[in-house]
Amino acid sequence: MAKYTEKTVLMDAATVKRAVSRMAYEIVERNKGTENLVIIGIQTKGVSLAKLIAEKIAEIEGICPQMGSLDITFYRDDLTRLSEHPIVAGNDIAFSIEDKKSF
Repeated sequence: MAKYTEKTVLMDAATVKRAVSRMAYEIVERNKGTENLVIIGIQTKGVSLAKLIAEKIAEIEGICPQMGSLDITFYRDDLTRLSEHPIVAGNDIAFSIEDKKSF
């Protein structure tokens, strides 16, 4: 019979909040503001993180960057281990990425 062990918490809520804040400030600083900035999250967990970062940037700069999502399911090296019939969420980038900076 399998033995279950307690999982280690890598980041608690406060630590995640600080990390997201640092990422948002770094993105704004490296981009020199929000001009031509878009944020694209990779399905599925990356989209949630992208939303948190975009919300923090909006809080910092007063402007929320455009957001999109990208599904890389068929390009994963572990595709065969995911599922016999993987769920594809599709891409959602409803804006031109021409001359944009993405993080």
